[in-house]
Amino acid sequence: SPDIPSPVNSAIDDNLKRYQASDNGADRLFYYNLFLVATGGDYAKHGCIQENVDSNFYARWSSTYPYTDEEVEKLAQRKPREQEKLIAGMLNKKNLINILETMVIFDKVDGKNIKKMAKHQQLRTVLKATKQLEISIKTSSNLGGTIWHSQGSGKSLTMFWLAKQIRRNFEIDHPILVVTDRTSLDNQIHINFKAAGWSNPIRVENSNELVEELRSPEKKVIMTTIHKLGLEKNPAILTDKTVIVLTDESHRSEFGEAATRMRSALPKGIFFAFTATPIDKGFKKVFQKFGEPIDSYSWAESREDGTTVGIEILPRYFPLDVDANLLTEEFEKEFAGYTKEQKDKIKKDQIKMNKLRRSTDRIENVAKNIVEDFHARVGIEGFKAMIVADGRHAAVRYK
Repeated sequence: SPDIPSPVNSAIDDNLKRYQASDNGADRLFYYNLFLVATGGDYAKHGCIQENVDSNFYARWSSTYPYTDEEVEKLAQRKPREQEKLIAGMLNKKNLINILETMVIFDKVDGKNIKKMAKHQQLRTVLKATKQLEISIKTSSNLGGTIWHSQGSGKSLTMFWLAKQIRRNFEIDHPILVVTDRTSLDNQIHINFKAAGWSNPIRVENSNELVEELRSPEKKVIMTTIHKLGLEKNPAILTDKTVIVLTDESHRSEFGEAATRMRSALPKGIFFAFTATPIDKGFKKVFQKFGEPIDSYSWAESREDGTTVGIEILPRYFPLDVDANLLTEEFEKEFAGYTKEQKDKIKKDQIKMNKLRRSTDRIENVAKNIVEDFHARVGIEGFKAMIVADGRHAAVRYK
């Protein structure tokens, strides 16, 4: 109805909730339901059966993959709206069967089974990565590809669904190795795989366990940190089998000595990079190590989908009061015995803006302002706060 301000949300909160009720609805219609769709042309959302129906848990399907927007426009004979995108990308035969067969899990949350299904970026990535894996195996390439998905996009579940798709599509049960650079992340991914229904994911506690598991790696899914893989004491080659290696946050630790030893120890490894925060300009190093980009899901897309919330910036100005004349005078006293060339080098190397920003007086003033602002605006609303500094030393001093 044109009189309803948010018709899709109303359809979810009112109609779908009523339909699922056992007293005045038709709850038996939902016993074998895969997912639900609420659509109104310009807007469309999908979601799974829930005990408490809430439109906040319904999401857009904003990808038309495997079609392009141009192909969908030609088929629909109009510029694609959310409705056309959902129909083309989610309800086309191949994607729908994929969702049904491998892209739905039941996760334990607070002791209850919660139904979850892949989002558009997760399904798209899994299908693209599976195609690339076929090429890498045929060409004996170590390069799998790079997946850049923003934080909060569900990378660990994407890994889970990719592992399921690999098991489904390949006759040989290639071992899958999930590599992280932090113990907490390693543990979390293992918990996620187990909760999502993987029968026996293996998390190795030390390098000896890892070496033992890789002696006969067939059919296994193994979780480890890169540090266990890259120890000097490990055998030069851990396995000569084809191993599918999924690395999380690959920009942080995939370019050091441990990473080099890991690759040498897995000569037939095919490496895929999952990352949310690439730090190398142009991704060049990541591409060289893992292969060309397979898929990207940006912050902008994530905000539009409602996966993450936008960031509002309230700038505060803290001037750096530096007396140039006094600074020059003190500098000349301190380095009176140095040549002009030496003084110029010291100025270039040591007198930098980021060091001035870390001055004790400035950090104290900023910290005081943060505390005042937190108590005045943030804390009273029940929210928490996070301080971001320009380095570890500065972060410790702010703490």
